[in-house]
Amino acid sequence: MPQLFSPSANRLPLWIALSVGFVLAVAGAITAYHLWGPKLYAPEQPIPFSHAIHMQKAGMNCIACHSSALHSAKAGVPDSQSCLACHKHILPDSPKLARLHASANPDSPNYTGEPFRWNKVNKLAAHVQFDHSAHVNRGVGCTTCHEGIDTQERTTAIPDMSMGWCLSCHRSPYGIRPLEEISNPAYQDDPELSDRLIEQWQIDPGTNCNTCHH
Repeated sequence: MPQLFSPSANRLPLWIALSVGFVLAVAGAITAYHLWGPKLYAPEQPIPFSHAIHMQKAGMNCIACHSSALHSAKAGVPDSQSCLACHKHILPDSPKLARLHASANPDSPNYTGEPFRWNKVNKLAAHVQFDHSAHVNRGVGCTTCHEGIDTQERTTAIPDMSMGWCLSCHRSPYGIRPLEEISNPAYQDDPELSDRLIEQWQIDPGTNCNTCHH
């Protein structure tokens, strides 16, 4: 009787087993990384704050709370009175906002007037100087650096703030957008428009050491 299968067919179960084993190993490694791998810095805040709720559900943009970014080095955070301007009427009885009312709302039965401090998320080294206004007024959008901020339930640090990351844009600017779109998290990059704006605004960021270290 002629042989129905070639000798290599005998190795088929082995190849299947090895393939399945490889897939399971990769899946296990990915799962382990997400469970036990390094986590991005996301400190607990005195009041739980969700960018996702404020930006996606409420339709707020970055400048609504961080207007200082337009004219100063620091983007800043709103004071408690600014938050209360909305939350005195929106979710005024939410237990999550109890500390806000205690701090800033004299009409609250738990009012103490005691201020609270937000915990800093993105921390630059002391020898690095970064100016928000210098970037946003030259067409660098908020989400160019704070990518995905509009989906965050808990504010998370920028993954990479290395010198190489900064220089990648300083050496070859990209993603420049119209100023009216600076704080729009849904803005879609337009490479052709970006190139025109770079030429029109004569964008040529410095790469000398004293550009950022001064």
